[in-house]
Amino acid sequence: MNKLKTLRKENNLTQEELAKKIGVNLRTLQKWENGESSIRTKNAKKLAKHFGVSVGYLLGYENHKDPVLSGVSSIDEILNEYHGKLNTDGEIDLKLYNEISNKLFASMGRIAFSTKSSQEIRKVENRFFSQSVNEIKKFHPDILKLDNANFLLNQHGFLAIEQFYKAIDMLPTEERELVVNYVTLKDEDRETVAKLTKSLSEKTLSNNT
Repeated sequence: MNKLKTLRKENNLTQEELAKKIGVNLRTLQKWENGESSIRTKNAKKLAKHFGVSVGYLLGYENHKDPVLSGVSSIDEILNEYHGKLNTDGEIDLKLYNEISNKLFASMGRIAFSTKSSQEIRKVENRFFSQSVNEIKKFHPDILKLDNANFLLNQHGFLAIEQFYKAIDMLPTEERELVVNYVTLKDEDRETVAKLTKSLSEKTLSNNT
């Protein structure tokens, strides 16, 4: 859950006052505070700047307020910091994964997932990570012969998540919420939705021919 309401009260602002300062209507702000809708990147950055905190803290993904501590360079630079730990056999330690993913994604497309729990977000990230790594192993098996194979595989997994978040952030609100709701469904429910949308798409195509 985001910390917008907490920050607003700490600064002795009414909802009306904050909405006016940020340039949004009152109902939109109320939906953000109640978790009824996600805060888009542009507005999240504006709010974070107004309160002098990091975007990650505003959205509830970081414990520190200082935006300087959240300023990250490129994804490659961050991953290179963990080269040794990522270039080991076996799955990445959960604590290490959380540390890296928070640095990489707290102020990116995770904003679109602000109405979802951290557990739901982790499941989505882990699924994309695993699928990406497995596809590289399948279609580019020679990578396993390299000395830094494990680092490259893990790097590819994180890059896949990054690209997903970037794509999410570019979508219009309705489509973005549709994708977010879909990817956080259980496996069997996603399969049901996929079959339904395919059927509807084929029906539309048939009607247009």
